[in-house]
Amino acid sequence: MTDISLYTINRYIRSLADEWASADELDRPGLMEDIIQILTTELGAGVTPLTREYIRSLAGEEFAGKESDFHAYDYNGAEQGKTYLTVAGRDLNGNTISIPLILRVQYTSKREKKPGKANPFPDFARSFEHAWNSVASLLQKLNADLYISQEFFSQFDYSITDRHGRQPEFHLHGESIELPFALCIFSLIVKRDLPSGICSTGRLDGADIRTVEQVKEKFSSAVLEFDEIEKVLMPSSAPAGSAQGLPEHVTAIYTSTLEEAVFECFKDYKQIARSISMPGLVTYDVREIEVITPDGVISGTEVQFNVAEGDFLNADYLNAINIDDMAKRLNSHQVIVFSNARASWHIGYLCSKFVNSCSNVVVYDPKISLPEAPRAGIVTTQRQHAPLKLGTMVPYRYTT
Repeated sequence: MTDISLYTINRYIRSLADEWASADELDRPGLMEDIIQILTTELGAGVTPLTREYIRSLAGEEFAGKESDFHAYDYNGAEQGKTYLTVAGRDLNGNTISIPLILRVQYTSKREKKPGKANPFPDFARSFEHAWNSVASLLQKLNADLYISQEFFSQFDYSITDRHGRQPEFHLHGESIELPFALCIFSLIVKRDLPSGICSTGRLDGADIRTVEQVKEKFSSAVLEFDEIEKVLMPSSAPAGSAQGLPEHVTAIYTSTLEEAVFECFKDYKQIARSISMPGLVTYDVREIEVITPDGVISGTEVQFNVAEGDFLNADYLNAINIDDMAKRLNSHQVIVFSNARASWHIGYLCSKFVNSCSNVVVYDPKISLPEAPRAGIVTTQRQHAPLKLGTMVPYRYTT
């Protein structure tokens, strides 16, 4: 038994069962003994109920009573950033084979990252980045207030294993992993489990999904090794007949864009995208205010960044904000107050982006207490003929 059987155990067992069915009566006991011997090893844990039923349909009474020799089928439920896929690999003899595996994408903070630890699958690094960029573009299309910083891309990593967490010893390659990468990344960012029965393949070209080689073989091997797969997502441009031969319980869905594939996994993906919050994705809320001056009341807007509770805007957060887009959105506002920023080098940079968007920029200061209003700030930016003078303290209140 070769190492390949760790990832193709169901195909191997079925081939032995087919050989048993066509063998002479004298040879059948020996073949059945070989089957049972394999099933009682650790490899037997990967044999699916469908394969077990297939052997039973062929062997009938001769197989009766042997079910207890099977190890328990180890089904792992869905979780964030996890999906099934089949990738191309080369064995020790240089032969290309399709290997059904489990892909997981995980978020690791900078503090948890171990320097010098390289991912064992360097050939997929470019595909991982392609998938990340495609997901980032889709999310920003769905949520215009959202900006995904490239700074946080380095904090995502991935693993590829068999059902039991073992890393394949083959050289894995190809671009078919890009769609599975993207679905896992989307799942992790929005903090939603991928459906447990999803398997996909496809190369990403921006927002579009392109076909890859051996689509039919990839899915055929995947559904044999993981019979919990209920839905396969294949490129719309896949060769005709790619879905032929799939089990009756498996539905083939053709997708031409990443957004279509995401929809098949998350029907409410648009609502999800508008409500996400995680490191690297900094949104903001706005409230209408009245700024109190000796000459009267001036209308304005307070901006509060959705950063960690107790945090203020800093250089790391600044990398995760689409400031140019924010300035365009707040262009008609006369006075803008940043409520959880502090006067430092980055506030100067932030204010410079709004110099053409408003008359004044104010930074809220909780230490300032004025009788006119419960909140106050310091004017940090002043345009010509602006109503507020640079460096002065101004009180303000919410209109609602």
